[in-house]
Amino acid sequence: IPEISNVLKKFDQIDIIAMDACLMQTVEVAYDLKDDADYISGSTQIQSYEGFSYKEIVKYIESELMIDKLESSSEDSFYLAKKLVDINDQYSTDNNRTISVINTNEFNNVLVPSINNSFQMFSKFLDNNFEYKVEIDFW
Repeated sequence: IPEISNVLKKFDQIDIIAMDACLMQTVEVAYDLKDDADYISGSTQIQSYEGFSYKEIVKYIESELMIDKLESSSEDSFYLAKKLVDINDQYSTDNNRTISVINTNEFNNVLVPSINNSFQMFSKFLDNNFEYKVEIDFW
């Protein structure tokens, strides 16, 4: 993922990173790419062999995206990111697929500080309550 991020940094801010691969919608991946795009779309589990419904995504961009944009003040990337999930759910024959979208602004401003705060609190707790520390034995 750091290699992907390094390549993306060569461009101006990218609106959407959509990854059509398994296990690419994790906190770790999102954290590494959070400064490279406005939205990140991908699967938290094993991705279907079908992949994204690219034909339907392009149809949406060509015919409906501007209509959705005219009805609101949100940017095109908001509607397209949101629609990636809807289109792939609608046109997939695989009922087990998991696709979601992360708003990287919200991720940076809400989730990352919350996770950092939680780990700081946990670390302080362990420092002050050494009897709870557990030694883990690996084979």
